[in-house]
Amino acid sequence: MANAEQEPDGGGVGDHSSESPVPGSASLPSAVSASDLTLTRGVRPVLRELRLGQVEICHVFAIDLMELLASFERDAEVLLRRRARNGYWSKLMQGAVGAESRCSLEEESIESRMKRATRLGGKAVWTRSFLTRFAPLVLPSPKTFMVDEEEKQVNWRLSNDTGTHLHRIRFEAARLHLFRDGTLTYSTRFSFADHDGSSSGGDRRPPCTIEQAIGRMKALDPLLLENFGRALREFLRGGALLDYLAAEFAEDEAKPVQFKKPGDLDDETVRVRSRDHRLIFVEKFYGSEGALEVFNRNAKATDFGAAGVPLRDVLDSPSLAGLLNDASWYAHYDERYLRSLREREIGYREDEIYLTDRKATVVCAEGFWRNGIGDRPADPLTQYRRDLLLATEYNVSRLAYMASLLSYLQDHPSVRNLEDKTPDQALRVIVGLRAVVARVEESLDLTLLVNHGFSRAFIRRQREEMDFDALIRFVRSLVQDATLTVDLRSAAISAEKSIEAAKENNSIQRKVYVWAIIAAILAVLSVGEPVAQQVLSKTRGGPRMECLIPPGVLGPANSAPVKVTCVEP
Repeated sequence: MANAEQEPDGGGVGDHSSESPVPGSASLPSAVSASDLTLTRGVRPVLRELRLGQVEICHVFAIDLMELLASFERDAEVLLRRRARNGYWSKLMQGAVGAESRCSLEEESIESRMKRATRLGGKAVWTRSFLTRFAPLVLPSPKTFMVDEEEKQVNWRLSNDTGTHLHRIRFEAARLHLFRDGTLTYSTRFSFADHDGSSSGGDRRPPCTIEQAIGRMKALDPLLLENFGRALREFLRGGALLDYLAAEFAEDEAKPVQFKKPGDLDDETVRVRSRDHRLIFVEKFYGSEGALEVFNRNAKATDFGAAGVPLRDVLDSPSLAGLLNDASWYAHYDERYLRSLREREIGYREDEIYLTDRKATVVCAEGFWRNGIGDRPADPLTQYRRDLLLATEYNVSRLAYMASLLSYLQDHPSVRNLEDKTPDQALRVIVGLRAVVARVEESLDLTLLVNHGFSRAFIRRQREEMDFDALIRFVRSLVQDATLTVDLRSAAISAEKSIEAAKENNSIQRKVYVWAIIAAILAVLSVGEPVAQQVLSKTRGGPRMECLIPPGVLGPANSAPVKVTCVEP
């Protein structure tokens, strides 16, 4: 097997029971050994090593449908014009449900979950506007997870080999969503709980070390990408839903939009064109030595709570930073970085952690795991855990959508060669782009999406780490630059037309001037005696007027007639 790295059976990194106590350790919780601690700059005791209780890892991938088009140059502009239409996607989603019986709108399940949370004393997270305008479509998706060409069912271990990182990980769920602007998300959930015999194969083990957890996440990463590619290829194999989407995106019924063939979508293409984020739920953190002490007493899984450490101490530990970044060298993190992490943590209460750092989020609160077993009531956080996953899916989908739009602005001929288009052609492109950017900004409006105040803070914190603001500013600036190009082009053409009009006007004025002179001459010459003859003829020099002035007008009465010719300059 590719991931056959042996997991340590003992305490792992940091199990140094022979080390001398740290000054001040007498005031520590009894289950937290002094050897769990180290001195930071000789003053503050810091937990050097941590262990984990129950863990759930959710991984979200997102890719925009524009990245799946067979012909980017031919169909991307068509798709963009569709996206610019107000209300188009909501109608499309309703039609997609009718086209494919296995599709359903997520709206109903989200609303049901919020009602359960409210009954448990929690709060409803999402607005009615989100449910009706932004909630995704649930697509048919693989119900299994592939590991070395073997399908793993829900609640199965990823490996039967006890020596691998994958052996302790259980597959929980996978789902494929289509958000209403045309972005696909693929989410998976996995869990492990080493100290719980029922979930770890019945054998007794101490809680998982940070080093072991990092090894498991790294072993998962290539499998996650492979299974995301598998789900996309299943989507591209066709069927009623894909045919419906291809027809609805097209502006000409005879020319449906073409998507890539499954064989054209390799894992490397998927990796480059998608965006992803990891969401890690941790039930509890333990001091490493304290947890081993409980384990060595042959205690039950429920007795490990005594080895728990306050979360404010967890925030000071480099172990947390290692879990967040899957960095095995976490012991070498500088204090300045650890301080910056503490400042970015947004938990409202002292018994919770919500910490995001670009590619991952760690959330810790015991309430997420209180499912109401026995006489203990369920906690509303058990429902909120799924809302956090949905919020992460939504954020990653926005990120993939903006990245796709940025690629369009930079690479598509309709924008790249905008200065070569006529103003009316260019204007249609710009109007569509401005409408799409307006839709994107609307889809990011938290007051439109979320009722719950802390959920807004959580989503905003994730977006800050994902550099949403920088990306949307860059997209907006490209659209503004394109608009300026069209404005300058229109101004230049208007100036050219004005010059031509001025020239034409001058020509007309000259003609009027000449004819006015002729009219004046004729008026003078015709006084007292009519003009004998007027001949108007066309010559190469322009309009010509020839007049015969009768005898006696310009000279003696017996003089000969005088011929006068007037020609336009």
